[in-house]
Amino acid sequence: MNKKIKQDDYIYYSLLITIIILIIVGIVINNYIKIPECIIYKNLHIYCPGCGCTRAFIAMLNGNLIESIYQNSTVLYTTIITLTYLVSQTISRLTKIDKIAIKYNSLFLYSGIGMLIFNWILKNICLLIFKM
Repeated sequence: MNKKIKQDDYIYYSLLITIIILIIVGIVINNYIKIPECIIYKNLHIYCPGCGCTRAFIAMLNGNLIESIYQNSTVLYTTIITLTYLVSQTISRLTKIDKIAIKYNSLFLYSGIGMLIFNWILKNICLLIFKM
């Protein structure tokens, strides 16, 4: 039987594998590796769009959500969207009720990119204008 693989299947399994890898890497970084300084910040004295993502991820793994949001709010947004998607897809696959599953929507991605850009601009305004 030739079963057609859907886009949500690729996304679902890719996210599961990615989450497992990120958790393992996060634990290793948290326990054994010092987080290096951002090369862009070190050389140009401005934040890059991803500045704070590693620290936000580590803070989130340690249960410190306020610190995670402070470092880079996109990490928490991405985690919530990803977990919601994965839980709904898993329940749908187990119960065979397709209406339960949240389907992939590009709006999730564009919202995350928008949040990342907004965070980047806000942090640099605070750094350059208010010296924070």
